[in-house]
Amino acid sequence: MPIKLRLTILFSLITAVIVTVGSILFLRQLSSGLQSSLISGLRTKGYILGQNMSGGSQSGPTRASSNHQVPSNLNGPDTNSAEVQLPGLPFSVAAPNSSVTAAQIINSNGTVLESFGVPASSPLLGVSQSNIAASHELIIKKYLNNNPTLLLAEPVTGSKGQVAVVGASLRKVDLSIKRVKVELTLFGALLVLVAGLVAWILSGAALAPVSKMRQQVEEIFELGQWDSLEIPRTKDEVAHLAKTLSELLRRLEGSISRQRGFVAVAGHELRTPLAILKGELELAQKPGRTESELRSAVAEALDETERIIRLSEHLLLLARKDEGDAIVTLEMKEMNPLLTRSIDDYANVAKVHGVALSLDCDQSIICETDESALRQIMANLLGNSLRYSPSGTVIEIACSYESDSVVLVVKDQGPGFPVDFLPLAFERFSRSDEHRDRAYGGAGLGLAIVKTLVEALNGKISASNRKSGGAQITIKFPIPDFIRGPN
Repeated sequence: MPIKLRLTILFSLITAVIVTVGSILFLRQLSSGLQSSLISGLRTKGYILGQNMSGGSQSGPTRASSNHQVPSNLNGPDTNSAEVQLPGLPFSVAAPNSSVTAAQIINSNGTVLESFGVPASSPLLGVSQSNIAASHELIIKKYLNNNPTLLLAEPVTGSKGQVAVVGASLRKVDLSIKRVKVELTLFGALLVLVAGLVAWILSGAALAPVSKMRQQVEEIFELGQWDSLEIPRTKDEVAHLAKTLSELLRRLEGSISRQRGFVAVAGHELRTPLAILKGELELAQKPGRTESELRSAVAEALDETERIIRLSEHLLLLARKDEGDAIVTLEMKEMNPLLTRSIDDYANVAKVHGVALSLDCDQSIICETDESALRQIMANLLGNSLRYSPSGTVIEIACSYESDSVVLVVKDQGPGFPVDFLPLAFERFSRSDEHRDRAYGGAGLGLAIVKTLVEALNGKISASNRKSGGAQITIKFPIPDFIRGPN
């Protein structure tokens, strides 16, 4: 169900509940007000009846045989029939005329002394009610001739236990309540309808920017044109949503662009060694090749195969990292043995290049790391440095505690990084010298792999050029808490 429709229904239901509760309270207050007005009139008529009877034989036998008419002075002009205005209500209702439809004078034992409008044989009050009314005012409701009647009984002033009872029909009160109830029902239905219409219009206006954003996003994906979303100027939640969604689309565009570039460059990098490998194998198949030529072709094929394997492993590692998979397992390790093994791995290669490898790492230095990841980091860094270090130079590896970090530094005495390449040093497939890297078999993934592994080890890496010449890679790993001690 659309949000617009849900909001409209919800707003209409809330309005209906408010109108219903308000109408019930209003009707109760109105009914109480009308009955209060009627009681006020009956109180006056009861007093008049008691005064009229005080001049007659109050203690004599019953003078009403069956159905005397109500005295005219009891149904004269009614000063209490004005409109009733209840507090907080938007309109007034005419109070029903308190014309007396029945009246009796009753003594305390329930004997009818005078009766008007009803037979004397039908007392308006019972004995117990007469006893109560002899001391204070009593108000009861009763049906007389199937007609709801409000009876008011009060002591007759100056008499001995006599009670004046006057009654007025409640039919007009009920009719007034019923009429108001119908009017409230119609008014409430109209109010709910208007509330629903207003909610529909307001929700539509509020959600219009959201619908527009949805259409823009659909067009972006259908047409493949990564345009920014139009952000409303309302500075409300919808505007914040548009900003967030626009930023998300921008990042998504960048991610897709990087993935496409990654696939394109990876395919290009794999195509070159595969083409060379295919050529060497085709040449090896030709008849008349000497043993030395075959050995050379096989050796070249093995080199290209190793290059393909290395590139594939790098691509797989980067893909796993992009998917959020864990690529390291952290353990507390001593740094000196790990770095020593890494240097030993490249000792022969360094000897062939005429380059010396120097390690400065105290035996006490420990770090939370992954042995395989750290050796792969060192393999890439040492391989990169050996590739560009002139013969007779030294590659320095140093590891030490520094402030709140374990700092690992690899320095060489080669040409260093081009200044404009430093910001791109750790980008995938970036090369400082395209042709020279290809000659050395590089794919521009070495430093990107290093950065990926360092970040997986919760470290930070930076590249710079030494003042005395050469490149420098600095890696900082968090120092263990038990070594750092309390702050």
